Amino acid sequence: MVLNTIQATIWQVGLYGKTNVWSTLCDVLSSQHNILDYTSPVIIFREVAGGPSQVVARRIGKHISPWRAFGYEFESCGTEGCRAGSWNIHVRQHKKRIFLQCTLCAWKSVNVTLAENEYFHYVNPVASPLLFWHAFPPSSSLDSMFVHATKAKAQAHAKGKAKMAGKGNVRRDIGAMSVDENLDGSDMSCSD
Repeated sequence: MVLNTIQATIWQVGLYGKTNVWSTLCDVLSSQHNILDYTSPVIIFREVAGGPSQVVARRIGKHISPWRAFGYEFESCGTEGCRAGSWNIHVRQHKKRIFLQCTLCAWKSVNVTLAENEYFHYVNPVASPLLFWHAFPPSSSLDSMFVHATKAKAQAHAKGKAKMAGKGNVRRDIGAMSVDENLDGSDMSCSD
């Protein structure tokens, strides 16, 4: 498998004269991504784009449930004190929505759409919609992406609940009618 990928890359450069390392490898891996079932290679190359050149490192991975979301093995669990490793964090998927679940403490993250986001970018969204790349080395916020999304949703939910409770509305049933009142005693609405 590795030989086929290396051979295809050499053909692209040697026979077809491609000089952009990143686009060449994206093309090769989009058409021959079997190697990504087993590994997530780090590509280090020099990028020259209209200014001074810089060395860039990116990791390419394949989204594979239940082990890799966006081609990345997440290790962060949202439960305080849980010592989960990547083997404990499983990727669950329903259509294009995915979430993480910890097998140690049963923590579940919120659903995230399987699409390009601030951390993960498509290698080729048309030819290979399950291949993603991210900057290497990964940041701690990348590894905690699902944990942060879950906490943000919980905070937004709590804020919404507090806002509704702060309005001071009381619902009373009077016979077959329901009446909403303010705490000051004035009627707000009436419905049968």
